[in-house]
Amino acid sequence: MKIVINKDGVTEEFTRLWSCKRLDLSLEVLVLNAKYKELFTDEERAICLNRLKGYGYEFSSIQHEMN
Repeated sequence: MKIVINKDGVTEEFTRLWSCKRLDLSLEVLVLNAKYKELFTDEERAICLNRLKGYGYEFSSIQHEMN
């Protein structure tokens, strides 16, 4: 997971989920889930947040906290 998060750019799978309007199923959304917060660094969570924002993901559908 961490390799995918820290990779420059997005994966083919991320792009496919985006094209199907299903970014809610992406690894990036899971990383931002509060119950997994302790498994990822703030930097990794920020990468995921920025990646999702860059693709227009609507955050109202997930519970995430960056603190």
